[in-house]
Amino acid sequence: MLSLIPALQDLDAKARFSKRGRTSESDHFQQVSSKMLVSSDMVSKNERYSYGNLIAEANKGNAPSSIYVSALLHVVRHCSLCIKHARLTSQMDELDIPYVEEVGLRNASSNIWFRLPYARGDSWQHICLRLGRPGSMYWDVKINDQHFRDLWELQKGSSSTPWGSGVRIANTSDVDSHIRYDPDGVVLSYQSVESDSIKKLVADIQRLSNARMFALGMRKLLGVKADERQEEISANSDVKVPIGGKNAHEGADKLSELMRRAFRIEAVGLVSLWFSFGSGVLARFVVEWELGKEGCTMHVSPDQLWPHTKVCYILVLLC
Repeated sequence: MLSLIPALQDLDAKARFSKRGRTSESDHFQQVSSKMLVSSDMVSKNERYSYGNLIAEANKGNAPSSIYVSALLHVVRHCSLCIKHARLTSQMDELDIPYVEEVGLRNASSNIWFRLPYARGDSWQHICLRLGRPGSMYWDVKINDQHFRDLWELQKGSSSTPWGSGVRIANTSDVDSHIRYDPDGVVLSYQSVESDSIKKLVADIQRLSNARMFALGMRKLLGVKADERQEEISANSDVKVPIGGKNAHEGADKLSELMRRAFRIEAVGLVSLWFSFGSGVLARFVVEWELGKEGCTMHVSPDQLWPHTKVCYILVLLC
């Protein structure tokens, strides 16, 4: 293809005697199709021709217009990581989110590790943002967490998780289709980089964190079917309680027992928890953290039990 461009024929002849000894490449460019199509891979293999030369010849009409597309694809492919890196880290700086980069040799970081300012203790201090492949604006964030690892196992049908055998995975809404379970935790995937991408990411992580803490608190309060054997074992443990605190402990145990009998966890999801009241399921409650809303939303059914089936609450965590 390049041999068909007049201004580059002299460059081709001189290149045959270059110190690089790439004489075989000139034969490669003589075996092109009559359709005069140039791919980005063909051009990138021949460094002696710059894209500036090709674009200049295309402007003169001496080269096919497909060279413009080839040059653009080449630039996008090799600069996409840098573009994503620059836009995402600049948004992190604006939100005062500390991060650490994995810097490769003469390349932009492919992984960025960060932690959110509101993170408590050791929870989620190692969050990995992965920039994805060159030539694509896709990027994702992976969070390693035991709670979501348990949900991954529960989704596969395992009955050996802390949730027992009577709890299922709750359905995920379409707006949260970019969030999925992972063998190591949870992954949030995004197809493009927008001006508020990090802000949206923080909101998604906040919802996941709140739902996680609520689910673990409710499991501790209500228990699961897997705990029934343990309850039988601990039924006689009251005799070991000191006399001074016996009444207080007995009251707390009775209240906990009443709660366990009255309520039962049915399903747990990424950002929701389902539980019911009564042995015959007199009422069903769904607590979820919806996108774009502060706090959580409780759905109650049947409708007659509550004047408003969707009531927004300020987040109250049971820990």
